[in-house]
Amino acid sequence: MPRALPGNPVSRFVDNGVFTPQVQQQILASFGLTKPLYVQFWLYLKGTFSGNFGVSFLYYPTPVSLILEQRLPWTIFLVGASTILSALIGIFLGLQSGWKANSRSDSSIVFSSMFLRSIPSFWLGLVLLIVFAVTLRIFPTAGYFSTNFAISSSGDFLSFLNSVISHSVLPIATLTAYLVGGNVLIMRASTMAVLNEDFVTTLNAEGYDDRRILYGHVLKNAFLPMLTNIGIQMGFIASGAVLVETVFSYPGMGLLIYQAVLARDYPSLQGSFFVLTIAVLAAVFLADLLNSVLDPRIKR
Repeated sequence: MPRALPGNPVSRFVDNGVFTPQVQQQILASFGLTKPLYVQFWLYLKGTFSGNFGVSFLYYPTPVSLILEQRLPWTIFLVGASTILSALIGIFLGLQSGWKANSRSDSSIVFSSMFLRSIPSFWLGLVLLIVFAVTLRIFPTAGYFSTNFAISSSGDFLSFLNSVISHSVLPIATLTAYLVGGNVLIMRASTMAVLNEDFVTTLNAEGYDDRRILYGHVLKNAFLPMLTNIGIQMGFIASGAVLVETVFSYPGMGLLIYQAVLARDYPSLQGSFFVLTIAVLAAVFLADLLNSVLDPRIKR
């Protein structure tokens, strides 16, 4: 699919008068891009199964595997922190909203969740960037840590950690806000369904404390759909990370995909999509395994 995009890796240089069409064809031939698509696809499959994603056109002659090795940990950090935070907030607010359904607090939580879910992640990121990075200058505007650490190896670990955290606050906040609305609504619906179960009525009849019922019994049963949703969310957050990392110039997988699309860097695109696909499949599979641990009925 990336190779069906208009243009090619060197067409932008031809438009600027840097390369003539003849030189362009020579460069394309040297990368094997003049071969039929089915031949290119076969070469891609051979390289993928041998762990060779090729050489990046954008960062030539750096191998794509090396670029992914550098970029992937930062996206895992960004996505992982956002997923955990949004899940914790969604579980707590969803429980409270479902427990006090149709109350004023429930209406406020539902409205806020739908509002956050409706905001495009890139727009929210731009607002946070303008307010907290450009206007107030509380947080940095780009990168994943200060360039001082990249230029020299001096500095202690705590200073480096503080730099990493300050650079990631706004991207994590944006992705968390993007995810938390859906988590709250799913947890609320699941909580209301569990509250109608017979065991909740029995616990109330036996005089159990509301807090014990909610956090000791309802939470465990209402969490199962939420766990499945977190695994499924990993597929959607990959696209959200592209927009957020681009807005904040955060050098992870998302920004790499964006840059590779503009440069028609097919090897980087193909390597990124392959890694993200494996990550999403692994997340969904892990969610299924955890479901069977939390609910013995699934094992049977």
